[in-house]
Amino acid sequence: MASKKVEVLEGEMGQLKEEVGEKLSSMEGKFSSLEERFGGMEEMIRKLLEAQVAPPNPKEKGKSPVTNQNPNPNCPIREGVNQSEDGMQGQWQRQGGEGSGIGGP
Repeated sequence: MASKKVEVLEGEMGQLKEEVGEKLSSMEGKFSSLEERFGGMEEMIRKLLEAQVAPPNPKEKGKSPVTNQNPNPNCPIREGVNQSEDGMQGQWQRQGGEGSGIGGP
């Protein structure tokens, strides 16, 4: 009777060993996937830091990285629009009749 219980326990231990082995290999696969992702992120961060720390190009010395040279931040310049052609009339056209500005003929 005792030998039969030992055989049953050995069988259960074998099954548990297999399950643990499968779960361990699954976890190893997940860890390797994470290592690959973090490796890619590490490379991107390294490139970003190199770009930030890199000295300016001597050919571009004196050029400002700012595209809008307007000193007044409350009045932005619209790029690509010639303001002298359409002036203020292009932005606020009057709706309605010629007289008082109230709609109707």
